[in-house]
This record gives sequence, C-alpha cells and structure tokens, in this order.
Amino acid sequence: MANLRVTLVRFVLVPPILLALAAQGIAQDDSYTRAASRRRALRAYGLARDALVRGDWAGAESRAREGLGYDESLPDLWYALGAAQKHRGAPPAEALASVSRALEMDSWVDYNREGARILYADILSDTGRSREALGVLAEEPAVYSRDAEFIRAKCRYRSGDTLRARETIASARKLFPEDSRFVRLFFQRELLPVYAPGEEAREAARFYVSEIAEATNPEGELEILAAAFAGGETRRLLLESFNGKGLRHPLFALLALDDGLISQKDAFSYFASFAGAAVERSFLETFASRLTDQDVIAQFSGFLDGYSGIITGDTDGDGIGDITAEYERGRPARCVYDRDQDGVPEWTVLCGNGVPTEARLRDDFLAVYGAYPAIRRAQVGDVVFFIPEERVLWSPLEIRHSPALLECPGEYRFFIPETGRGDPISERALYEEASRIETAAPGGGTVTFLQAGGKPFQADLFKGGRLYSRVYFSLGVPQSRAVDVDGDGVFETSQVFRFDPDNAPRFQTPEEAERLYGEIFAVIPAAPGLYISKVQVDTNGDSVPDFIEEYTGGGGKNSWWDKDSDGLWEVASILYPDSTTEDSMFRLHGQGDPVTVRLEDGEPTRITRDGKPAAVTRDGQYPVFWIGKQGNSEDARLVDEALRDKVTYTVTAVEGETAKILGVKIGPYQFGEILVEYE
Repeated sequence: MANLRVTLVRFVLVPPILLALAAQGIAQDDSYTRAASRRRALRAYGLARDALVRGDWAGAESRAREGLGYDESLPDLWYALGAAQKHRGAPPAEALASVSRALEMDSWVDYNREGARILYADILSDTGRSREALGVLAEEPAVYSRDAEFIRAKCRYRSGDTLRARETIASARKLFPEDSRFVRLFFQRELLPVYAPGEEAREAARFYVSEIAEATNPEGELEILAAAFAGGETRRLLLESFNGKGLRHPLFALLALDDGLISQKDAFSYFASFAGAAVERSFLETFASRLTDQDVIAQFSGFLDGYSGIITGDTDGDGIGDITAEYERGRPARCVYDRDQDGVPEWTVLCGNGVPTEARLRDDFLAVYGAYPAIRRAQVGDVVFFIPEERVLWSPLEIRHSPALLECPGEYRFFIPETGRGDPISERALYEEASRIETAAPGGGTVTFLQAGGKPFQADLFKGGRLYSRVYFSLGVPQSRAVDVDGDGVFETSQVFRFDPDNAPRFQTPEEAERLYGEIFAVIPAAPGLYISKVQVDTNGDSVPDFIEEYTGGGGKNSWWDKDSDGLWEVASILYPDSTTEDSMFRLHGQGDPVTVRLEDGEPTRITRDGKPAAVTRDGQYPVFWIGKQGNSEDARLVDEALRDKVTYTVTAVEGETAKILGVKIGPYQFGEILVEYE
C-alpha cells in the first residue's frame, strides 16, 4: 500500500514541461505515421501508373487499391483505379464511382483534373448519359483534345444530334488526321440500324471513302466499313482488297452478297462462322432479308432452330447495345436488359425452353412464374408473396416472333426478347393478390400471413423453427393472438384486440403501438387504431384461464387470478386510469367476502371487507400485515416463509402455530388472515 501511495505522488508531481513534451512527442509520432502512409501510397501509385502504361489493367487496379489502403486522399490513385477498372471491363458503375472520387479532390501529383474529366465523360457517354458527359467537358475551363473531341462526337450521335456529330468528326479529322477512331465512329454510326446508309450519309462519307480507297495500306476494318458507303468500282475494289488480305468481318458477307461477289450459300457459311457465337439482332434480320434461295433459306432456318449463342439488341437506338439474349437450341435461356450499360442490369430473366421462369429486377425484386406470365411467387427484399395462378400477370419483357424475320422471304419464326411495355408491378398489387406472405419478424424469426381477398385472416410467427404465436383476423383486423411462451406446443396465452382509432391512444403509448404493429402486422399495410383490450393465460391447459387482464384506458386495467380453475377468482386487481391508485382483492377458493387493499402510489392505505373497514396490524418481527385478529410471531414467520418467494399476486393457505391462515401477497406486501383457530 505504501508503494502505491508513492507512485501516485510521483505521478501528480510530474512537471508540466514534461507533460507538454510528451504531448508534442505523440503529435510528432502521429505526423510521422501520416507521412509514412503517404510515402507508401505514392510508391503504390507509381507502380499503378507504370502498370497502366504497360496495359496491365489488373496490376494497375491492384496497386491502386494498395495505395488507397494507405491514403485515400490522393486523387491520382482514384483516377488510376477508375482507368484500370474501365479498361479491365469491370462494370462501368464501379469505374464511374472511382473517377468521381478523384474529381472531388484537388491535390494531384502526376495526372490532372482535366484528364479525370475526360475519363469521367467517356464513362458517362458509354452508359447512356451523353448530355451529362457533354456538360462535364464544357465546364470551365472547357477541355479540348483528341479524346475530348472523340467523346463529343460519340455523345452527339448517341443523343440523336447527327449533324453536329458529323461536324465534330470533320473538324477532328483536320486536327488529328492520324487518329482513325473518328472515321471508324462515323462509319459505324451511320450504318445503323439496317446496314444500308442513305444518300445523305453517303454524301457525307465521300471524302472519307476516297481517302481510304487511295491509301497505300489502309486499316482493314476501315476498308470494309468504307465499302458500305462506296459505290461501283470503288466498292468492289475495297471489298476485294479486304478479302485479299485474308481479313474477316461479318459485314463482308452482307456486302459481298449484295454485289454478287459470293453466292448465297457461301454468304451464309461466312455469316454463320461469326453468328454462331454472337450476333447483333438488326444484322441478323438484315442478312435474313437478303436470302431468296430456298435451299439456303432452309439452312438458315435450321441454323436458327438450333442456335446456341448470344443475340444483342439496341432498344433505344443510341448505338449502345442494352439487351442480351443467350440462346440454347433456338430458344432464349437467359435475357439481360441493362438500359444504360453500367454493368448493373435493370432486369435478368431466366427461361426454360424459351419461356420465362423467373425475373430479377435491379431493385431487389424477384418474380417466379407458374404459367407465364402469371407470377406464382414474388420476393421484395425479405418479403415473399405466394400468389394464386392467373391473379398477377406481368413480365418485364416480351418474347415473340421477330416481325422483321417474319417479313423475310423465308418467314423465319424465331423468338426474340424485347423490353416489356407494361407498367412495373407494384408491391400493393402483390399484397392484395397474395394468398400467403412470408417475411422476417421484427423481433426475430419468421412470420407467415394467410390471406383471402387481399386481407389476412391468420398470421403465424415461428421462432427457432417452432410455432410461437398465431394471430386471428376478421376482415383484415386482428381479433386475437394465441402465444406459446414455454414452447410445449400449447398456446397458454391469448390476447384480445380492439380497433378504435379515436380512443386507441388512451390505451397505449405511441411506443407501445409501434411495437404492437411490428409484432402483429410486420410488413402488412395497416391503419392505426389497434390495441390490446384483454389478456388471458391458461398455464395448465385445462381451458380455464388462470389469469385474465382487461385494459380500461389511460393506464387502467382490471386483473383476475383463478388458481384452482373453478372459474371463480381468488385474487383480483383494479388499477385506476391515473395509474397511482389500485384496489387489490382476494378470497380463498372463491368463498367469503373479498378483502380489498387500497394501494396509493404503491403503499397500502386502507383495507376493507365487504365495503367495511377492517383492522390491520403489522407484525412486530416479520413483514406481514394481519387483517382482523392478529396471530403470533411464529404464525407471521410461517406466513412470510410461505410467501416471500412467490409471484406478485398469490393466495395460499398456511398452517400456522395457532391457526389456519390465509396468506396473501400483493406486490411487495404480505398479508395474513386467520381462518380457523386451533383449540
């Protein structure tokens, strides 16, 4: 103890200058730690930058994440991460989020904010947000570079401003003649949607076509694209030059067939070599429209009937494929719609032999079909709806014969998925049509609602795999609840409900109402105004309540205890609405006049029998109040011994030293009444 005292004294007497130096040391340590983390982050950034230069996208992403683990305030790291994600093919939404973080910061080390703006705008453009992308590039100071101009051209095409897109490309070709991206973009966009450019597009392409045709060694893809816009001898020469180099492109089958350079049979073989893995829908339909030879048409029909590959489509005409269908044996097996191509689909539909079996939407919604398009089960979050057949007909897509293929000479009856035209299914419709609803219970476990006519008639709560409680409804309003508290398979507790919106606040607090609604309704929509009006408990399973409690509003309640199951109460309590005054009554085996104990603020103030005051004496040694004649201290000890560990309201017979005594416990108070004196 002496050593402890000395230690304390020495601690208190530490000079203030030493405390200041210690605090300064802590601050220096913290500063050193931050500096060390910054150095590690910069080292990781350097490695990420080198990986980007090499085209090692996975390595760049790994190094960028490593650096961010040390310091998240370095914008270059976020930029490197976004660039790596974009080139690696990660969902664009991820790259967009990373570059967005970089743009929120200012302290650049190597890269700069303008470069991040270009990357950000490029991702926006590729995810269907062209107008936003143009706005990012136009912010002061506006960004001008070959990449920025290329993005502007893409955005203008995708937003339908073809004239300005052409102007942007023409201007960029003068500034950056070596950059073939601009001419390639022009050809690709002006070819769509039917791979037959109009006269206006051909005129706009005249200079580009002649430039490519006269080039000594033009890019192969530019040759085949230019051929689509060329005519006469120039077109033929471009096609022959492309083919003579041993190059291949699906467009060659269509153009060479149109110019009679190959037969329909050879054109189909050429087409099938590409389309066997994947094909764009409009190209498939355009190629089919060119076939007239019946033998080739039969081959093409067989190709479609057994097709196992991918067909893509562009539903809004912005040049970005947004719907993908995976086929098995000529029928859609999986269809995905990603409206903005951000890598997070709006919906995914699985099919069996071309018929949808389930649909999953972006907002955590799952529909499982019975006889399509009838939903038999739907899930929103953790709420599952079971729906009778033919009650809810809905699908996010339509699978039907392609109208364009039906108009072809072969009348190909090939099923093509398209985005649905109906409104999204609402949760309200699911609630109204479901026959059963299952969800997680607020307090744990699961609850199952059984419904008819859009209204629940029974709700079962399961905890630990067993039935814990059951609620009975009438016209959607709870009437009673049975509870198995001890898990023996018998409902020993029941509650009776009332619905009275005007008076419900008198019977429960807002917190109690919220808890009750969570327990009873869980996720089921319900109007306010429900409260518990009565509780009954039958602990021995004889169908006679051992305990009954009714609520009278304002905190008041009436309670009865029947311990011998004779239907007559032995103990009763009236708690008045002010919640401070209580009358507790008791009698033995339901016989005799009741004794009433008035409690005010928890203290006994008066005792009456049959409405008349009764004498009350407190024992001198034990916490027992004698009603009427007083027993001796040994009797009081025996009463105390019989009651002290009992529940709050207890009536029992006690064999005393001098008499048979009625022992009563009310709250913390114990009473004794002599029934029979011994001789």
